[in-house]
Amino acid sequence: MELTRLVKIELVKLFSRRGTWIGFLIIAFVPIILSLYFFVVSGEDSTIKGTDVIESSLWLGKIFATLFVIIVSVGMMSGEAKDKTLRVSLTSPVSRENVFLAKFLAMVVYIMTVLLFVSLIGALPGMKVGFLQPDANAQKEAVRLALSYLVYVCELIFVASFCLFVSVLTDSPMIAYVIGFVFNNQLTDTIQTAVIEPLWGMVLEKTSITYLPSHFTFPYFIEQAQQAIGGTFLSVDIDWRLLQKSLGVVGIYILAFLLVATIIFERKDIKG
Repeated sequence: MELTRLVKIELVKLFSRRGTWIGFLIIAFVPIILSLYFFVVSGEDSTIKGTDVIESSLWLGKIFATLFVIIVSVGMMSGEAKDKTLRVSLTSPVSRENVFLAKFLAMVVYIMTVLLFVSLIGALPGMKVGFLQPDANAQKEAVRLALSYLVYVCELIFVASFCLFVSVLTDSPMIAYVIGFVFNNQLTDTIQTAVIEPLWGMVLEKTSITYLPSHFTFPYFIEQAQQAIGGTFLSVDIDWRLLQKSLGVVGIYILAFLLVATIIFERKDIKG
């Protein structure tokens, strides 16, 4: 099957790069330090449990992985376009749609592997401190961890789809990097808090609208998904309905970027 073969090629290219493995080590560095810390303090603090360590490792791994997902995603498109290797690959009798989809699927494998790696790192000190408190429900805690992993994977897949979309629009890796970094850090939150929301508040005062601009953004639905998993002060149970709704909207965002990027890529003139 053409797509399967292309995905294998992209994975070989991705994991044969020295930068991929350097990224793995950097992403794992902070969780490793965190794990060592838990090894030291676990004897002093009996409230620490293994699931907390894994969750913390996942969260830290996700933060550092965001940087490398941007770098790798841009390199797959704008980087190859600049190096003239993208045009060479398109001279083969393969569809552009499958080439783009193969790059995206390779990124999904990369993301899942990275987060699984940091989860295993977090599990090491968990073996020492114990994964659960005596009164905890093992099945429920395992489900929460699995869902947290899923949400973080979805978050990074969104970052990858956005960066692939930007990379299709420009052959300049530098421009793609800048846009990717700007729209995946605290700058957008600052702009929203300092500019957009105050202006929107003026609109709310004169209308019956109740939604804030943030209620339509990707970070809002990721936050809703995390809240659905962790529960609130009203209920500690997983809110499956909210989780499904939030991840559904996240999926729509991802598909929208992929669809538009694929359409542009199919019609784009690849120079070189």
